[in-house]
Amino acid sequence: MPFGGKYPYNVGNRVILKIDNYYIVMGHLEKDSITVKVGDDVKPGQRLAIIGNSGLTPRPHLHMQVSKCEDGQYWKGKSVPILFNGLYYPIKNKIIKV
Repeated sequence: MPFGGKYPYNVGNRVILKIDNYYIVMGHLEKDSITVKVGDDVKPGQRLAIIGNSGLTPRPHLHMQVSKCEDGQYWKGKSVPILFNGLYYPIKNKIIKV
């Protein structure tokens, strides 16, 4: 379903990681699968939840976004590109080497 312009966007069950003024939102997580709570420190490789089908989605998948903001309103923050293994995925299903 396309974004209707209303915040917060319904990504269902979600985990939000905060690193300085960067926010990583991971949504559409399986009900009752989230293993962390507000204020927890997380470690690389730690399981946070299981990908599911919560929120506005027709099938299980992971919604992931990174934004930077000073006021904590990460839904309205500036988008930050995500790199995976040195590759940048700016458009769905297209890969650009950086």
